[in-house]
Amino acid sequence: MYTVFRRDIVDTTAQWVVVLSGGATGDTQYTYEIPTLMDSTADHECITSFKVVASMNEGSFHSQVETGYSIDNIAPEVPTGMEVLAMDNSIFLSWDISEAEDFQYFQLERSSIAAGSDTVVIVELIENIYEDFNIHPGSEYSYKLAAYDYAGNRSEFTESVSAILLSIDPLSLIPEVVALHQNYPNPFNPTTSISYNLPANEFVSINVFDLMVREVKTLVNKNQVAGFRSVQWNATNNLGNLYQLECISIQSKQESLDRQGRWYCLSSFYFKIIITFN
Repeated sequence: MYTVFRRDIVDTTAQWVVVLSGGATGDTQYTYEIPTLMDSTADHECITSFKVVASMNEGSFHSQVETGYSIDNIAPEVPTGMEVLAMDNSIFLSWDISEAEDFQYFQLERSSIAAGSDTVVIVELIENIYEDFNIHPGSEYSYKLAAYDYAGNRSEFTESVSAILLSIDPLSLIPEVVALHQNYPNPFNPTTSISYNLPANEFVSINVFDLMVREVKTLVNKNQVAGFRSVQWNATNNLGNLYQLECISIQSKQESLDRQGRWYCLSSFYFKIIITFN
């Protein structure tokens, strides 16, 4: 019988721990695949010690201690599902969530030629949506995305997607009426962006309620200046995975209007967003 031991830390004490045992079959060489304690990285070197004990009728015989290390140099898969949409005063991007267990963050790279110079902007984020407000109307912007894991490995970049925010009259940056737009993306899981028009400086409260009129989430609760506004909702911690937006209603001092056909639909829950302009 051959038994492979690995030097582990158990209750803050270094001990030899049995990892695997196998019967002796008379072969001259045996191969076992044994995991290390952890991978070595550029910032941390992890050396693992091993030994083999042969149990025979004559007694037990210990091999010399051997050490080694492992590294994770497998790059993540390229992100998928990247889409771009030019909004009223921003460019909105979305892509699929990474399902890799060692996923750490996305790196979004934006390139453009604005004001006569080629510029590159890099953004690191864990969400699967991004709204870019730092843009110039009439300029074309290209975006590409990569994924990083905890070992520092980076995937290949996606193919670039491009969008142009058309030049607009500065006066049109202030909307004429209150409006609430369809969220994007839709369906979504777990994040989405909700845009609304604010024609005057107002106190804005955006809350999510369930059918029992219990507040689930407060998204906005503050004074805001007039303009085209947007808020992101990450529903990860709100009753599970959120699938589709179906209903929104708007209320103000002067008016109250309902728009049919838009509800937040969870597998067994329904949500409604109420935006109150005081």
